[in-house]
Amino acid sequence: IATTNVRQINLTQKIDQRQRRTASGLLTAAKQSMPPKRKRSPTQTSDDNAASPSKQSDSKSWPQPIVQVFDTFKGMNVLFAFLEARASSTSLSFASVKSSMDGSKNIKDDGLKIENIASIGAISPEMVRCRRDDDGEIMIDFGPAKGKKKIDLMKEREKPPPKAMQVKAIQQVILKREKAFEKSVAQFLKKCEQKKLDVIQELNNGTIANLPDPLPSSSDSSTPQTTITERPQIKLLLNQIQNATFYEDQIVPTGWKTYPERTASWGQLKVHVSPVIREALSQSRDITSLYSHQAESINALCSGKNVIVTTSTASGKSLIYQIPVLEALLEDKESKAMYIFPTKALAQDQLRSLQDIISVCTGLEDTMISTFDGDTPKDQRRYIREAANIIFTNPDMLHHSVLPNNFQWRHFLQKLKYVVVDELHIYNGLFGSNVALVMRRLRRLCSIHGNDAVRFVSCSATIGNADEHMRTIFGLDEVHLVDVDGAPCGQKEFVLWNPPMLNVNEPRLGRRSSIQETALVLEFLISHEVRTIVFCKVRRTCEHLMKQIRTNLQQNSKSDLLRRVMSYRGGYTPQDRRRIEKQMFSGELLAVIATNALELGVDIGSLDAVLMLGIPWSISAMWQQSGRAGRRNNDSLALLIAAENPMEQHFMRQPDELFNKEMQSIAVDIDSPLVLEGHLQCAANEQPIDLTRDSAYFGEAAKGICKDHLVHGEDELYRCHPRFLPNPPSMVNIRGVAEDMYTVVDTTNGKSLVLEEIEASRASFEIYEGAIFIHQGITYLVDQCNVDQHYAKVRRVHVDWTTRQRDYTDVDATETARTRIMAEGQMLFYGKLKVSTHVFGYYKLDKRNQVIDTVDVYMDPILRTTNGVWVDIPMNALRALAELEIDMNASVHAAAHSLISLIPTFAYSSTGDVRTECKSPLATRHRPARISLYEPEACGTTGKAYNVFERLLHASYENISACKCEDGCHRCVHLSQCSEQNLLISKQGAIIILKEILGIH
Repeated sequence: IATTNVRQINLTQKIDQRQRRTASGLLTAAKQSMPPKRKRSPTQTSDDNAASPSKQSDSKSWPQPIVQVFDTFKGMNVLFAFLEARASSTSLSFASVKSSMDGSKNIKDDGLKIENIASIGAISPEMVRCRRDDDGEIMIDFGPAKGKKKIDLMKEREKPPPKAMQVKAIQQVILKREKAFEKSVAQFLKKCEQKKLDVIQELNNGTIANLPDPLPSSSDSSTPQTTITERPQIKLLLNQIQNATFYEDQIVPTGWKTYPERTASWGQLKVHVSPVIREALSQSRDITSLYSHQAESINALCSGKNVIVTTSTASGKSLIYQIPVLEALLEDKESKAMYIFPTKALAQDQLRSLQDIISVCTGLEDTMISTFDGDTPKDQRRYIREAANIIFTNPDMLHHSVLPNNFQWRHFLQKLKYVVVDELHIYNGLFGSNVALVMRRLRRLCSIHGNDAVRFVSCSATIGNADEHMRTIFGLDEVHLVDVDGAPCGQKEFVLWNPPMLNVNEPRLGRRSSIQETALVLEFLISHEVRTIVFCKVRRTCEHLMKQIRTNLQQNSKSDLLRRVMSYRGGYTPQDRRRIEKQMFSGELLAVIATNALELGVDIGSLDAVLMLGIPWSISAMWQQSGRAGRRNNDSLALLIAAENPMEQHFMRQPDELFNKEMQSIAVDIDSPLVLEGHLQCAANEQPIDLTRDSAYFGEAAKGICKDHLVHGEDELYRCHPRFLPNPPSMVNIRGVAEDMYTVVDTTNGKSLVLEEIEASRASFEIYEGAIFIHQGITYLVDQCNVDQHYAKVRRVHVDWTTRQRDYTDVDATETARTRIMAEGQMLFYGKLKVSTHVFGYYKLDKRNQVIDTVDVYMDPILRTTNGVWVDIPMNALRALAELEIDMNASVHAAAHSLISLIPTFAYSSTGDVRTECKSPLATRHRPARISLYEPEACGTTGKAYNVFERLLHASYENISACKCEDGCHRCVHLSQCSEQNLLISKQGAIIILKEILGIH
């Protein structure tokens, strides 16, 4: 394979060289074939003069940059005119164009750049187009848009020089295009004059808009390869930033914490490790000793314990399971291991890491390692099942493929020694409950096939109950927790950064945008060669920040840095995501702006700084994200830029609360009938259920569900109900409801390029007609959104405004399943709720996020029905609120938030399992006086809340009353996931409502 790859590379290089020689030859032939300039005769008419564009207008009066654009155009015009006559083509690779034109009088000494060509399109978009082909190579289309076709110059034969008639025709084409381009220049300059635009700035903006799409490959000769120099120490940088022109005391007093350097703590193995493995580790990774947490974990695993490790990012957690797995393979070549990762990128990282070790491990050269996921060709799956020693897979493949076909997998399950589950903390809530039951089905089948010796090892971010969580996921009695980190780390500076007030004398004007602040800090860091990752909470913020940093760098003449910044998030194509990861790992990129897709341990190399735009959804995520920097044992920076919402501003006033906040515990609920029944049907189809044996895996709740919903046989075994046959896993979606996807297609300049995919639930908010859609910080206008075919057509535009949808969500009861009377005769309801989301238009927003226009749009509402619990507000409470002039919606909103925040105290639930109708301060529509709590996805949590609602009400009332804040805070009535950022909240109103519902007087 390696030989084949080398041959392919050599062939590609030869083709490229041939193309460049051919293009260069065409240019030379064109110059030689042009007739000499004739002197104008005295009798020549004015009509004859019109044939010469140089006489039509005086180019000497043009600004120098325009003259340079015209010079570039003239050189390309000659090249492509002759190419079109010779090869009937107007497309050529940029590399070929550059090779042909460098050194000519039209091009500067530093050679042709892609910006030179894009600047032609800034003046005359129909004249030139820069694009990328399927292989990522930059292609140049020149001339009229219609009739283009790409030509393979390899297939062009050497032809005799064109005839004189052909030369004359070529000359006419050249002159005609020059005339057309001069006309475009005149129109461009006139537009700038009429609109009072800066010519140079407008030219630069147009040039950027006409550059080829982002994600340049490392082989792109036009991409500047900046050598990373030694960056300054972080403390020195922080001192320098305080002298920057944009610094206005944004660093929060007492919000700068220094976490000192930690030296390595080495451990001792109590078990034998083969010299072969020791040599392989030394040779492949230069490892001769183990950190204390690595040694402790391996000792526990090899003594038969199940282990969970919660040490920091890049602390060498993978060795904890790799060494025992390799030892097992050396002892028995038939040993098996299963590595389970939540993403393909993580699986590929770990697969490469393991292959590096095995490749130099004597005796294990024939070990077969393979991925087994949805991309694995079906004709290869049987071979992998029979021959692989180690498979890299995910919970979905276990559920849909491995467990239902356990008889075919019998040998693998019998020989299975280790199951590795990475990033265990992400398995929480409904998804976590499903994964827990998949893992219990796996343990059950291993036991049925005679294997009770499987050991489980997991890695997780730091959470409040890591060992308990692992016991719940796998159904294990004992788990060994390793949470003391022995890996070294450099000094870390953790800084809280609060954007300044727009006007200290006018607090109502608010603070500077957190996006603008983050862009300023990021520009400062990358200008000092600080490798940085920026975490944003949502995709839209990610793209708006990319747009802002793009604007800043362009305005400050730092386009070389712009090419070294990319955004990274869900929705991008897998090829684009892998390419960005590769570029970040290689050092080609200086910064990545990401959602939490990179919070997980994808290896993107060493980072110096982490910026967090807004406080992450959980305290665990905050520390997980901050840990992505400092992988080289150097000093590092974690800087959190606060948003303006009340909850984040509270922490800016009380920094120690944020730094000292306890890690949240996470939970899964395997007893929920909504989740458990489907997995029992799957398990019964895999092997009939024996309640005496299988209650150990599925709990006591399984007995009632089996008796009520499965088929009870005469042999006292339970089998799958026919309504789930023939394929029970297809009826149990472990990740929730699968969404349809919309494809976003770039149609700029007649092309048809897929930018990304968007979930149907987000389409109404992002790709409505007229919306500004942002991809890699580049703005596109949505021209069409086809609801039937699920695609949106967008085109690239250069505008200084963005859009934000105008929407609202109503939650209304539709069907009552259960009711009961609480205190004071108050009725409580449980049943079906209709959640309807309406997008009715959008705002156009300027750079300061101020509304400059309001547009109405009609779109069908997004409707879904779900389970929930609700209670009406007593009339006494409404009268009291009216007398005190307290907003009813703000009061209901605050009370609902408080109830949601305390549900985990009484029932298993995770963040986002229960929601409410969040109130906007801009809303004017009438809503019923009612607290409604609903499940975005059916998980059974609101049913449990219904059963303990009085206790929940009392706990909520006591919590709010005891809180010492004045207007509400994160401890009482604010929720981090509030869609309206807690802007319409009344703590006092919530107390009044809860008192009246409870009958407290």
